[in-house]
Formats: sequence, structure tokens, C-alpha cells
Amino acid sequence: MRTKKVFLVALLVTIGLVSVNSAKAQSGDDPADNNVTVNIKLHPIQSLVVTEGQRTVDIEYQTPEDYKNGKISEQQLDHLTVFSTGGFTISVKSDGNFVNAEGYSESIDAGDVQIVAEAGTDNDANDSYTNVDLSTDNQSLIISETGARERKYNITYNNEAGKDDKYLSYYNMSYGNPTVYTAQVTYSIEPK
Repeated sequence: MRTKKVFLVALLVTIGLVSVNSAKAQSGDDPADNNVTVNIKLHPIQSLVVTEGQRTVDIEYQTPEDYKNGKISEQQLDHLTVFSTGGFTISVKSDGNFVNAEGYSESIDAGDVQIVAEAGTDNDANDSYTNVDLSTDNQSLIISETGARERKYNITYNNEAGKDDKYLSYYNMSYGNPTVYTAQVTYSIEPK
């Protein structure tokens, strides 16, 4: 009986060794055959949005002091909102000088308006800002070294260049009261 038990134990050990060798043979001889390459592919996405309700900005000359000192628009809070994978540059340009839609021959130089940017709500990024005198050339306004989600920027339109009564002769009652001079300002974003 004891011989049967020894034989049975020896048989079980042999079957166990065969099973282990069989399992090893199924997994492959080269450990590299079991590797998986996983790629995380990050694609560039950039979005720049001007806040709805702030697509028209008025700089109004209504008092003698306005004509003497020039005017600055109300600060447009959270005027621009950015999403960007990676660093970015926001640039700004004008479509030309400020002209009267009624055809008044005078125009106001685009460079009379300076665009001033600063951090908006919950924006603690260490971005760099450059005040830009408008022109038809794209000029760098904001540079960020980091990506952004819903990063907001305040913008002010500074027309202090209209000081010293520069626009006194630009009003013409036959072209509307008030006489309005308009230019389109375009913001763009590109990767840094």
C-alpha cells in the first residue's frame, strides 16, 4: 500500500511538472513576444472665442474733456477665451483705418487705437503681454508658454491718441449723429 502511495505521489509530481512546462511553452520562448506597445497620441487643438455680447465696442466722445484727453473703452472683461494644447500666441490686427460708412472722406488712423490685454477671471498663468497699436499687420498681443483650458483675457481699447482735439473736424452732421468711424479688429491664435 505504501508503494502505491509513493507511486501515486510520483505520478502527481510528474504530471505537475509536465503541466508547468506545457504552460511555459504556450507563453512563448521569447519574453518580448508578450509585450504590447501603447501610444498616447496628442493632437493639436486651438480655439479663440470673443465673448458674445462684446462683439461691438464703442468709444464715445461726448464732452469737451473727451476731445481734449482722448478716450479709453470700458474694460471688456473676459473678452477672449482660449483653449490650446501647448503654448500659443494671440495676435491682433485691423482691416484698415477707421472709416465712416456714409462715405465721409476723412478716416481715423488704425494706430490711434491701442489694444491692451491682461489676465481675466481665474487666469493665474504667467503669460506675457504687449500693448499693440492697431495696424493691418498681425501683431503679437499675448504669449503663453503653457496650454490652456478656458483661459480668459480682459481687453481695453485705448484711444487716447485722439487727444488734443484731433477729431474736432471729423464730426459731420450730414453723416449721422453721432458720426461713426468703424474698423474690424481680428484676433488670431497660433501655436508657439
